[in-house]
Formats: sequence, C-alpha cells, structure tokens
Amino acid sequence: MTRLRRALVVVLALALAAMAASCSTYRLGDRNLASADGSADGRAGGSRSGAGDVVSTDPGVDPSAIPGLDPSGGGGGRGPAANVVGGDAERVASDRGVTPDTITLGILTPNEELAADLGVTYNGRKIEEIAQPFIDEINDQGGINGRRVVPAFTRFNPASADNMLAACVNQAEDRKVFASLALLGFYGEGEVCLANKQVPTISSSNSSEFTLYEREKGWVRQTTMNKDRTLRNWIDWIVQSGTATPDTRIGLVYTDVPEDRQVVQETVVPYLKEKGLNVAETAVFTLSSIDAMVAEAQRGTFRFKANDIQLVLPVTNFLQFFLFIQQADLIGYVPRYTVTDFGAMATDATAFYPPTQWEGVMGTTSTLAGQPKRNDIADTPAAQDCLRVYNEAGLTLNRNAEDPRLPDTIEVAGMQSLCQHIALFADAARRAGVNPTRQSFLDAIGNTGTWSHRVVETPPLDFRPDRYDSADSFAVVRWQSRCYGQDGCYRRVEGFRPGR
Repeated sequence: MTRLRRALVVVLALALAAMAASCSTYRLGDRNLASADGSADGRAGGSRSGAGDVVSTDPGVDPSAIPGLDPSGGGGGRGPAANVVGGDAERVASDRGVTPDTITLGILTPNEELAADLGVTYNGRKIEEIAQPFIDEINDQGGINGRRVVPAFTRFNPASADNMLAACVNQAEDRKVFASLALLGFYGEGEVCLANKQVPTISSSNSSEFTLYEREKGWVRQTTMNKDRTLRNWIDWIVQSGTATPDTRIGLVYTDVPEDRQVVQETVVPYLKEKGLNVAETAVFTLSSIDAMVAEAQRGTFRFKANDIQLVLPVTNFLQFFLFIQQADLIGYVPRYTVTDFGAMATDATAFYPPTQWEGVMGTTSTLAGQPKRNDIADTPAAQDCLRVYNEAGLTLNRNAEDPRLPDTIEVAGMQSLCQHIALFADAARRAGVNPTRQSFLDAIGNTGTWSHRVVETPPLDFRPDRYDSADSFAVVRWQSRCYGQDGCYRRVEGFRPGR
C-alpha cells in the first residue's frame, strides 16, 4: 500500500475528476428557468446537432507552438474580454447570487482531511489562499462590470456520492451562488445535482454524452473532452496506428457503474466492431470493497491469460486498474496495453505502475501530459502567467513533503486549475450583461468560441452554444519508467491533432 499511497498525491491532483461516476438517481425537475428569449424548457443551451464538429490544432504540432496557448490570445485564440462597465445602466439584483455590488462565485474543493485519511502528507496552502490572488486580480480591475467577486467555498469528499450531493445543496440553497466552479474531483451525481438545481457550473471533470446532454441539459460546461469523444478518438488511433488489427485478441476492463456501463455497451463495443475489432474477453470491477476488487482482478487476469488476450483496453480509473496489472504481474501475464484520459490512465497518476507491465505503454491524451516544465509548472505562456500572478501576490509553491526538490503536487494542480477556471468565469460573466442572469451567463460561455487565455491543462478550448464540452485535440504519449522527476512519466511522441 505504500506505493499506492504515494500515488494518491497525484490522484487528488489529476485523477479524481475522472473516476467512475456513482449510481444515477437525479434528473432535472420541472422547475424551469426562462431563457433569454422567454422560453422555458429546462434546457440551458442549444441543440446537440453540432457536437461532432471541431476546431483544433494541426496534426503533429507541439503545444508550445500553438498560438492559442499564448495568454494574450494571439493567433486567433480568445483572450480576456475588456472590462466594460456598460454605460449608464443601473446595476440591480438581477438573479440569485447577484446584488448591485457583488456577484457570488461558488468554488467546490476536496476537504483537507481526505489526504490525511489516505496517509498522504499535503504540504500546500488552503484552497482559499490559493484562489485569492486570482479573485483579487479581477476585483482590482473593476470586478465583473463593477461588481466585486465574492467567493463561496464548499468542501466535499470525492469518495462519497452523498457528501457531494450535500455540497451541491450547500452551494445552491445555503450559499445561493450565481455559478460554481466544480474542480478537483467533483463529479457524477454531485454535478447532476447542480444542474438539477440550475446552478451554472464550469467543471474540470468529464461525463458521458448522455449525462452531459440528456441529464445536465447545458447547466454544466466542461473544460475537458467528454467520455464518448475521448474513447472514439482513442479507438480511431488504435486502428490508424496498427496497435490492433482484426486478428488481435482484445480484452476490455471496465467498472460496473451505470454511466460507464452505458458508455461501454453503447459506445466502446459498437465502435470497436464498426472499426473491424472485437472484444474477446471482459473483466468487470464493482465498487463493493477493496477485497472484492482484488478478487475480480485475480479472476480477470487468469481468464485473460488462459484465453490468450493480447491487448488490454482499460475503461476504468487507474487505481482500480492497478489491481489488475498487479495481479497480472504475479501470474507472469504480460499483455500489451493502450490507454486514454479515461480514468487518468494517460496521466502521470500512473507513475507508480510496475515497469514490468507498463514500460512503453502508448495512448492518447487531450491534456498537456509530457509537457516540459519550467519553474515547477508547464512551460507554456499561460501556465507561467498564472504563476506570475501567484508570485506577485507574495505566494510561492510549497515543496513536496516527500521530495523537497519538487513542488507540492496538489498545490500546483489547485493553483493552475483555479487560475484557468476563474479566468473563464470572469470573461463569460462580463459578457453576460450589466445585469447578468444565469441564462445570459450560460449563453456567454456558449458564445466564447476558441478560448486560449490562461488555458493551462489542455490546448485551447472551443465553446459553442450547442456543445457542452470543449477540449478538441489529442496527442500520443508513451510511458517510461524511472520518471519521478518533474517532467513526469509520459512523454509526448506525436503532436496534437484534431479529434472528433
């Protein structure tokens, strides 16, 4: 468990948002919020007709050369909107969380006790302190059309669906926020609850297309690629790269929760068949207990080995899949693997994986995994601009408790994520009008187009009225062992290309 606990520092920073969703119970009710044109159908956005279109980078382009990564918004990428007060219009209390002088922004963050419960030493700052420089920057520049941003923090336990539901209620009913940033592990039913309570939400998690469009109906806008698009892009690459052919015996590993079961049955398996590939075996994880999952991993690896499965596709989170490769190692079963962002499998959350199983594993990612670092963070203009604001507020990144040569991983992830998402909120809120409503705010996000200002987790994002996730391009990465340095385990071997 020592290696697993060490990895949990990276879990909180990179992977909780990608873990399997819990059981689905909430649906949007009949309480509707009138749209800008006076309609009220419960849907906060346009139709889904354009969901397959993309605006993305050229194939093979390294992100450091992508103009949209410039925080100035050069090369056609969008930078921050001008902070125009809006003439002589009188500011009024136009919606929940809005007064003539303030606008309340909710921020959902994991509780600090979680790290201690997992045996992880967190040496970083409290989330309020990390967020304050980026809130102060907005307010010092005139706020949101003259309104001061007031942050409202709610802590949650990402391992508890009930706790995330309680955090949703706190944001919507107790704190009465105008909008929420759901960061660092807030997912599943908590996210659907925010949609049900009509809280405009900017999320760094990724949901299935069904959840995003049919259940959340536009109230949630994601700064990631949804699960279905992620998996189809991955399968396209698997075929194009020759990683699998019609003769390859494929094994599929997934977690048996409603959202992921549906994604596997309605997206992964049919799309593999469409591409001429077939799944010969499956192994399924439940969430009943660690002991049960270990037993499931044992049965799966024995069956895969006995049936000569050559290529294993994980559609689960990296912690559960660690149990699978651990058991495979014990019985001398070494198949080929390929990965994607689903479950953080293509991120450095896998740093503790055994090289006997994982050396050379390749996959696809829409994140900046493999990006060289400078000053402890990604060497991109946007990330360095975030660090500049942080440093000018008198803050420096605390050091990792286990290895002082490195920064505290969770603080780095929190600083970058807050910098990016607060900037996106501010730009959309300024464009939502002198007296914004929740609907005009969502309309403003949908009309953003290409967003490059302080995008630190992916290449530039693309927001549209009819599409609720925004990452479009993906790169190919390869894992290497002995990778505990600051540049991580995965190395980019092919530059970013358009996704679907």
